Amino acid sequence: MAVTDRAARAAAADRFAAALAAVIFAAAGGALVFAAIRFVAVAVGSSYSPWQAIGVPAEHGGRIALLFLAFVVALLVLVAGLRRRDPLLRFELQDGAVLVRAGALEDAIRAELLSHPDVLRVSPRVRVRDGEVWAEVDVAVRPLADVGSLCALGVAGARAALCDGAGLPAGEPRVHVEAVRVRDLRKYL
Repeated sequence: MAVTDRAARAAAADRFAAALAAVIFAAAGGALVFAAIRFVAVAVGSSYSPWQAIGVPAEHGGRIALLFLAFVVALLVLVAGLRRRDPLLRFELQDGAVLVRAGALEDAIRAELLSHPDVLRVSPRVRVRDGEVWAEVDVAVRPLADVGSLCALGVAGARAALCDGAGLPAGEPRVHVEAVRVRDLRKYL
């Protein structure tokens, strides 16, 4: 799969998550405003309820159904948030075990490779297999960049970030370098 396809899907997922969070916060803010209006109405002895103005059911069965729907939405948001968590990697060494967040190693690889002026985007994925850390790195580079030398640079940079920087036993990183097309360059700038 191409680097640009993965990057586009990741960017779309991030935009969707940000839009979903904005909608949830707006709905929660509106609910708090309506609750404050209702409390003020009760405090002054009025029977006015802003909930009836937007069609919230007045009977208990309808409100229970709305609360159940809100519970299901909250569970879905929770599952979506947990799915994007940063896994904890465990390395068994002679003197004990080392626990490292995968995101920290991915950030080290990303920082190492983004220092090259032709590199536009780096998408690393780190995991543990057979006691060694394995990295798969997708790199998007400028058009007309030397893909072969950047691939060798990417392997060396990933090994430097994992072995030299973190001191972890690492397998050979898999680096895929793709030069973006000129018309797609604006997505990366």
